[in-house]
Amino acid sequence: MTYEDLLLEEVSKWDINKSTLTYTHPLIFICGGSLDKKIDKVDDRYFFESLRKYLIEYAPINNSNFNLRTAEDLKDYLTVYDDLLEFESDIAKISDLILIILESPGTLTELGIFLSNDEYQKKLVVIRNKAHTFEDSFINLGPLLALKNLKDTSVLDYDWPYCKKFKELDNQTLNFICGDINDHLKSPTTNTKINPNDFSHIILCIYEIVRLFFPISEYEILNIIQLLFNDKNITRSRIKKICYLLYKLDFLDKESVSSKTFYYPSDHKITKVKFNYIAKERFEFLKIRLAIKEFLDTLVDTKRLHVLNVIQGQ
Repeated sequence: MTYEDLLLEEVSKWDINKSTLTYTHPLIFICGGSLDKKIDKVDDRYFFESLRKYLIEYAPINNSNFNLRTAEDLKDYLTVYDDLLEFESDIAKISDLILIILESPGTLTELGIFLSNDEYQKKLVVIRNKAHTFEDSFINLGPLLALKNLKDTSVLDYDWPYCKKFKELDNQTLNFICGDINDHLKSPTTNTKINPNDFSHIILCIYEIVRLFFPISEYEILNIIQLLFNDKNITRSRIKKICYLLYKLDFLDKESVSSKTFYYPSDHKITKVKFNYIAKERFEFLKIRLAIKEFLDTLVDTKRLHVLNVIQGQ
């Protein structure tokens, strides 16, 4: 029996329709102004050029549950994607929340892209500077009004130094922003069944499969996903793109040996999916991991075993 045979035999016992999502370690995709910060030579403190940069620095201190990521984290996406819209669509799919701060011309384009898709509207939250709240502008009377009509709390107004350099945001405003963001995130106790027609759910299953079956290759992930969802239309190219995203967003890591690349979870404690069996049998993650380890220990001098030892620091 090969390693892939072992995995496929295990997956054949699963019922994807009885499996559920878990909302731990939520990913917030944040769009906004410049990410630059410059030091003041007088007092050695930094000037921030945007609210986005300030939140990236300080929001996780206010709430350690926040994982804020930017498009700039994936600036080499052209090595994998040849379509910008597909790239932005996959980022939206993988994100729990899309946070757009209206403080640069580019954010208007991003707002238009995400607002035009029904699937992403429910994840979309826009931060607007208080100075523009009551303006009879196209942006207020058009896209922002449409978004507020979908969900009143999806447009948030705050007072911050707009289009100006600043060193500090008052604690009350930071607390308001972080509290509102947290209110938009689903609780870790939320129970959502897997929808096989929702590719964002498939992405989370890909992560969980790597977490369970590492070290694992893209080809093995592909065969498992095709079996689990009974869908041969999911391609190797698609799996490659998703693995790239999960890697760049620090959900996955990878190790190469010879011509092979294997993936493993960056933090095995982060769970995204609770799988269930077809039969009335309890799904035990640790029991499956132990069986995999025992199988790998029977292999002699293989690349996969070498990678596992590297991962475990042996």
